[in-house]
Amino acid sequence: MEERLASARQRKNKYSIDTLYGWNKRVKDARLDLGPGTQTPDTAMSLTEEVQEFRQQNKEQAKEITRLKEENEFLAEASTYLYGICRRPYRRMRLS
Repeated sequence: MEERLASARQRKNKYSIDTLYGWNKRVKDARLDLGPGTQTPDTAMSLTEEVQEFRQQNKEQAKEITRLKEENEFLAEASTYLYGICRRPYRRMRLS
């Protein structure tokens, strides 16, 4: 049945059966984007779920940015301190 359907499509569209099977496989494997409006109700996220997911990602990224800023500030202070130590003239202790 499927081969008859594919051969009918081939005659109508003038695409080879292999091309049609390849396209069909890519759609099933979600590697071929069919454009907007191709989501099924089972696969589509609701708008509220999508907004919640974006908010969660936003929170996580904000925390990461804060942590990185704190690390950056610490490293800047540490490098300034270490630079100051390295620039001091070395004084030998004299033994009498």
